[in-house]
Amino acid sequence: MAGLRQECAGMEGECWEYHDQWEAMTLTDKQHGLEARLAELGSVLTAYSGGIDSAYLAWSAHQVLGERALAVIADSASLARSQYRDAVAFATCP
Repeated sequence: MAGLRQECAGMEGECWEYHDQWEAMTLTDKQHGLEARLAELGSVLTAYSGGIDSAYLAWSAHQVLGERALAVIADSASLARSQYRDAVAFATCP
């Protein structure tokens, strides 16, 4: 919460007003908002790490945009092979 307060410094309450509205939304409202934004964008590229956040975003983008959504993952020595395999397996599920 402290980080959010710092980001909002000098915004004369606009950020907190948005935060309060976001907190009041249901998960369904948030999902519909994400889907609407994705549709508005028309196409997206998701930096896919294999974690829950990027996996959900990549999945949602694919649901809304189909082939106009692309998820990419960077492979490096710092990425555990098991995590890489899991990420690729999730991304290639039908």
